[in-house]
Amino acid sequence: MKLFPKNPPYWTIAIIAWIVRFIRMTLRNNLEDKANLFSKKNKPSTENGKRKTVNGHPSTENRHPSTENGQRSTVNGKPSTENGPPSTENGKRKTENRPPSTENRQRSTVNGQRSTENGPPSTENGKRSTVNGQPSTENRPPSTVNGKRSTAVIIALWHNRLLFTTALFPHWYRKNLTTVASSSRDGGYATSFVKNFGLQVVRGSSSKNAVRAVIGLKKALEGGSSVAITVDGPRGPKYKVQQGIIYLAAKTKIPIIPVALNSSSYWQLGGWDKTQIPKPFSKTNLVIGKPIHINLGENEKLSTETKEKYSKLLEKELLKITKDP
Repeated sequence: MKLFPKNPPYWTIAIIAWIVRFIRMTLRNNLEDKANLFSKKNKPSTENGKRKTVNGHPSTENRHPSTENGQRSTVNGKPSTENGPPSTENGKRKTENRPPSTENRQRSTVNGQRSTENGPPSTENGKRSTVNGQPSTENRPPSTVNGKRSTAVIIALWHNRLLFTTALFPHWYRKNLTTVASSSRDGGYATSFVKNFGLQVVRGSSSKNAVRAVIGLKKALEGGSSVAITVDGPRGPKYKVQQGIIYLAAKTKIPIIPVALNSSSYWQLGGWDKTQIPKPFSKTNLVIGKPIHINLGENEKLSTETKEKYSKLLEKELLKITKDP
């Protein structure tokens, strides 16, 4: 029997997970969600991980009123138009009590440029506005994956805060969250641990099986799952953002959300990252920063300079919300 097996015994991980749960219950946690990451609109309409059903059919609660028990109601064998689409006359659809037609629905222009009046304020004089040289994300539309709307994001964490940060996420959010763990022995411990909290795991790191890790994370994002990445792992240096997360965000066109967990009192372990474990009954502050979008032109390639620029931007935003006593 190996002293430190790659896949540790279940009881060892279970004890560690129980300790983390106990400490988590005692923490006085405060949330600063600047990106509305845990907004109710991102929460799926499920119960116990399954979609609500009525009489075996998907629930239509808070949906179109012309359905009963999951099936569309009918009158004399025809679909009911009660509170639904209006009837027709002479084969043409009535427009009474309907929204106005496309008249006056086209966007107005000023001097040949698209007007932003009553529209997204992220353009000025036909050009996209910038803040400190970076494209503005104010009132930005949601990201898309393969042409479909997606609520998935890429969460950026420091390696020394990974142990408790994801554990403090709401349960419903953790069930749709994927993280990455190295292929090493320590990665085996991490994989077994995070699965206790409902997270999915992709194995690989920048030093080993990097391509497999990127492919796995990309598939998770395309499937609608958010991913959490320790940006200074797996070997450091501490608080130095690696460029892998920039490559992933640019290829998937999904925003990066910086997240930091700050504790008023904690134990600090050895190692390059100085892992922090909050002490019971200490006060913690889970800070979720503003989204960072990787904006590339149609023919623009992800150059080394571009990756370095966004790496420094992400590092700056993470350090801004990180507090070490």
